[in-house]
Amino acid sequence: MYKIVPTWNNGVWEETEFQTIEDFREFIESIFKEPGKYNFDNTSFIFNEEARKFNDVGYYCDKPFRSKDFNIYWEDQKNKCREGVIYHNKKETWYLTRDYYMWLNFLPIYDKEEKSYGFAKVRDAQYHMALYEIMAEINYKHVAILKKRQIASSYFHMGKLINQY
Repeated sequence: MYKIVPTWNNGVWEETEFQTIEDFREFIESIFKEPGKYNFDNTSFIFNEEARKFNDVGYYCDKPFRSKDFNIYWEDQKNKCREGVIYHNKKETWYLTRDYYMWLNFLPIYDKEEKSYGFAKVRDAQYHMALYEIMAEINYKHVAILKKRQIASSYFHMGKLINQY
């Protein structure tokens, strides 16, 4: 077994198994598109569900510290930050890489547009960049990215380092 990825399938949590790295490569290549053509819809609001919950109530998990339910919650989140997450709805499939999922849900950033601290928004450019980088990684390649300024790219890449640690 190469990889088991937590999968949200129309509101139900499941797992997707990839027997080999080749299977995973084929999957990533099948969902990779041009920026602007990922067809984000209401499902994309689930991508950063943990961050929105934190913003609403001020904490991630309401279970008693170190209780069984508390540990289950954090093990689930650690797994998503290690393996990434697949989201399916009736028409589309998206894969959030481990670092992109962590960045969206657990690394607040100063938003220069809103002039306040908060979590990153789901943006087509960052999603595309995350998929492009995972494609390079699983094909044993390097990648160079030309980006516009002020899209939190440096912060996203620092998040990749934090995620690896």
